[in-house]
Amino acid sequence: MNKLPLLEDLKFIIKKLKDDIYKLKNENIFITGGTGFFGKWFLETLLYANEQLNLNIHIGVLSRNPETFKEKYPYFINKNITFYKGDIRDFRFPKENFSYIIHGASASAEGWFRGESQISRLSIITDGTKRILDFAKEQKVKKFLYMSSGKVYGTHPLFYDKIPKNTAEIYV
Repeated sequence: MNKLPLLEDLKFIIKKLKDDIYKLKNENIFITGGTGFFGKWFLETLLYANEQLNLNIHIGVLSRNPETFKEKYPYFINKNITFYKGDIRDFRFPKENFSYIIHGASASAEGWFRGESQISRLSIITDGTKRILDFAKEQKVKKFLYMSSGKVYGTHPLFYDKIPKNTAEIYV
């Protein structure tokens, strides 16, 4: 993979969000969905900011299969990341204290293509969100960020080149 475009993107993000990212200095962040497509980029950005700005951020990442992920992406074996094995619906709450939670876990696209049942997919999304909210309540987190893709809006009308920012209002 050509790292140059990625590096330029990371530099741009740090430049634009530096003041906001500094608020995370010395904090513990728990991430679900950190091993998925979007989550990997989010994790990469946090690691880069951590290194460049000397933030001392610690990141906990929930994964169904952290060992396979680390084999495939050894770059993420890092002293600032702790992986926790578990299913979002019933994972064991870590004993570590977290100030922030970023929830990006969902049913995988891969499961869709393998014919995973819709009931199972719905359970991952709804029961998983309830479980992570229970964890957030127990942790008394400062902030909770719920990430999702535009797919939650379903198929958008063909007359849009891009989905507008007020998409939720369009579908109400």
